Amino acid sequence: MWFHLSSVLKISNPNVSEMKVVVTQMTITNLFSEAKPYSVGSPQQRERVEAFVRLIVSDMRPVLSVQSANFKSFCKLLDPKFHIPCEKKL
Repeated sequence: MWFHLSSVLKISNPNVSEMKVVVTQMTITNLFSEAKPYSVGSPQQRERVEAFVRLIVSDMRPVLSVQSANFKSFCKLLDPKFHIPCEKKL
């Protein structure tokens, strides 16, 4: 470490007790709450829409179930970047 400080950073005789290192790290909650949604044509979005359609079709669920607030919050909890398609797009 001393070699790095003196040769690369050009710090001579550092007083480590006076050095302050400030490290800020995002919490997991903040990291996911600021996530940008997948773009409409992205492979991730398409994969999730296909799985979503399979769920509705195979279980014969009503298409309007996508409008449920509880269902939307459940999907956002699983993947905050997933944009739930409207029933017309299904």
